[in-house]
Amino acid sequence: MKKFGKCMLLTTLLGAGLVFGNSQVDASSSSSNSVNVQLNDSLVNFEDASPFLDNNARTQVPLRKLAEEMNYTVSSSKSGSTTTVTIKKNGTTIKIKTGSTTATVNGKSVSLDTQVFIRDSRTYVPLRFVSEAMGSDVVWKKSYSLVMVSTTGKTYSPILVGNDHVKGTSIVQEATKYIGTPYVYGGSTPSGFDCSGFVKYVFEKHNVSLPRTAASMYNTGTSVSKSNLKQGDLVFFNTTGTVSHVGIYVGNNSFISATTSSGIKIDSLSNTYWGPKYVGARSVL
Repeated sequence: MKKFGKCMLLTTLLGAGLVFGNSQVDASSSSSNSVNVQLNDSLVNFEDASPFLDNNARTQVPLRKLAEEMNYTVSSSKSGSTTTVTIKKNGTTIKIKTGSTTATVNGKSVSLDTQVFIRDSRTYVPLRFVSEAMGSDVVWKKSYSLVMVSTTGKTYSPILVGNDHVKGTSIVQEATKYIGTPYVYGGSTPSGFDCSGFVKYVFEKHNVSLPRTAASMYNTGTSVSKSNLKQGDLVFFNTTGTVSHVGIYVGNNSFISATTSSGIKIDSLSNTYWGPKYVGARSVL
């Protein structure tokens, strides 16, 4: 997807996110309330930490990924059990304390209608508040479970079209949770996958039943041209003289699959290995 710059400084982001002991933990919101985020004309791939709606119906997003996408500078300081997160860009400074319903924007106190949350050792911040405080426009598209953020002042159309493609994005988010899982011939569980076992496992998480082999999957669904691929489409390759490898399209001309060399990983459809072996794609949603 189109990038808007990596964050200039992430001073105390540890591992996959900020980890704060004894801070406000999101224990009440449901992980099923997943949300998609569109930044200008591109969907944001949150990889292994997905946005969600909290119990105040506010979209919470992983701070680290937000900083990367929006080119924010992030730091933190701790006093007792409270941690203050400081977010800066273009002369605007936002400070938010864990467990607090107030924040400051350039030193002025602002009331919040939700809080900073900790989930799975990652810090989540309210997307609308942070984005609007930084001068971006934010629109909620309920029918798509989509938050649209414009940093340019322009109005963009939703990339997601209908519930099937919302499901496609959710499938991609599920698939990326298993990056690094080892390849196991005949494997169909998170302890080890082969290519079709991985695809079948991920789709069954979303109540979509598929055949067991790549060749059989190639005969399901509807054919999709390479130029019309959408997240969640199946992509197929000939590595043995016939259709023998399957992956899930994740966007940006890339797909995720179980490889014998590196386990679950994301590759380009156009790289020197997979490009010549590509045989087609199918939509099964």
